[in-house]
Amino acid sequence: MERLKQYLPILKNPNTQQKGNFSIEVLNPEKGDYLLIDSTNKDWFPIHEDIPELLTTQLLYPQTLEHFKQYYANHIEDLGLEFPVLATNQQQLEQRAHFDNFSEDDKFSYDDFENLPFWIAVDAFVHEYYNLSAQEECFVLDIGCGNGRSIERFIPENAKIIGIDISRKMLQKAKKRTQASDALLMVGDATFPPFVEDCFDFCITSGVLSNLPNPTQTCQSIHKILKKGGAHLGLENNKSIFRLPFDILNSFISIWKNKKGKEPEISPKILKRWYAGCNIDIDSKTLVFLPPQMFSKNDVDSAKKRLRKSDNFFKSIGFKKQGGLITFKVSKQ
Repeated sequence: MERLKQYLPILKNPNTQQKGNFSIEVLNPEKGDYLLIDSTNKDWFPIHEDIPELLTTQLLYPQTLEHFKQYYANHIEDLGLEFPVLATNQQQLEQRAHFDNFSEDDKFSYDDFENLPFWIAVDAFVHEYYNLSAQEECFVLDIGCGNGRSIERFIPENAKIIGIDISRKMLQKAKKRTQASDALLMVGDATFPPFVEDCFDFCITSGVLSNLPNPTQTCQSIHKILKKGGAHLGLENNKSIFRLPFDILNSFISIWKNKKGKEPEISPKILKRWYAGCNIDIDSKTLVFLPPQMFSKNDVDSAKKRLRKSDNFFKSIGFKKQGGLITFKVSKQ
């Protein structure tokens, strides 16, 4: 819990969207069970298996609360706390169920997806574009961190890292993967990340905005929690003239699973709309002009070469903005 303790001063209460006065109550360290208590209004949030669930009442995991009722009901009552009454937010709960299932699908899991040579080649390009390794030190929030892919591939080990995701099962995978880093992982909502303003040097979203019910609110939230001069770094599906054939091919030969949100493809124009009213500067690049399935028989090195050569060719003949993916930096001025 030492990592969490150092970040208590920057946490917001998801129910009130106000800075909380948080403390940690020990329940069973062997099980990784604690309470995160906001004394301001007697709200509490479960920490199970050392993973905090800093979510609004409507998004808390019923299974986690049932576990706490079974083992710690008396302790919680003695502290003068009440168990929350769960509500529902259907779209976000559907997203969570999708990624919980994707995390452990026997036929094709997220682990299988990210280890395709195509995605390793894409991530190498994105790593170079983000260039976080050039930072001597930085504080990074990975929103929708999933199984820890972005933390491992994009964020330098000397960075301070917080990763949030709506899926506890994804975070359980990320926890094993990021043990060597200084990462704090928690279940959190990308729409309203539970942090005070002006905290982070960088926020990362990788394939997240396209899945959200309200990407505008997420971007507005990111702008608030970034420090001045900080940047939102992202990778998403691009609003491209090649999108339809890409999607048709994927419907026959699928190499990814997606639970599309409100706007499943984006562009710099859409990003600007999402960030309306914010003082920002947007830089972006598109990549991937061939269907990802065309990389399926390549090894990683061959996939990187094919990606680079095909990108250079299509950009040279006038399709610079039409790649299937877009990677971007939205800098807070």
